[in-house]
Amino acid sequence: MPDYRALTLKASQGGLLNCLISDVKVCYAFDGDASSHLANMLSLKGIWDTGATGSAITPDVVKRLDLKPVGMTRVSTANGTADQNQYLVNLMLPNGVGVRAVKVTEADLTGADVLIGMDVITLGDFSITNFNRNTVMSFRVPSCYEVDFVPAVADPSALSRAERRRIKRQDNRHSK
Repeated sequence: MPDYRALTLKASQGGLLNCLISDVKVCYAFDGDASSHLANMLSLKGIWDTGATGSAITPDVVKRLDLKPVGMTRVSTANGTADQNQYLVNLMLPNGVGVRAVKVTEADLTGADVLIGMDVITLGDFSITNFNRNTVMSFRVPSCYEVDFVPAVADPSALSRAERRRIKRQDNRHSK
């Protein structure tokens, strides 16, 4: 059976989140056992961005880890396009999943040190819900099954009995 790992992000006081930020650890890329490198990992803040093709780190992270470029890439941002250095790092997500040899681009980021892009997000299942005006982001690795809301909307009888009861209770609360 696969080793499943998951994480969930919620607003500390409930409510809607306009930014998904979690803890993340980063170090230079290496092969082998991560336990011997844990002391070298920086504990940072990572912003999850489904609009970003790849992951990125700030120039400060590059400096702190004394990283050497492995290449360059052209990036497009709201400020235009530019050629940026790329580096190889290992990431440790809060759910205990280590991602080795992630090619990250150097970027100026606001509010976080690491941008977690679709290159990492597509390694598992990712969902965002806003039920009762409370944002919940959840991520698990490896992917377990396909989530598709359309069949249940098109045919409510496709909902499980538990889902129908939960929706009915919620409808009753909102109608009061």
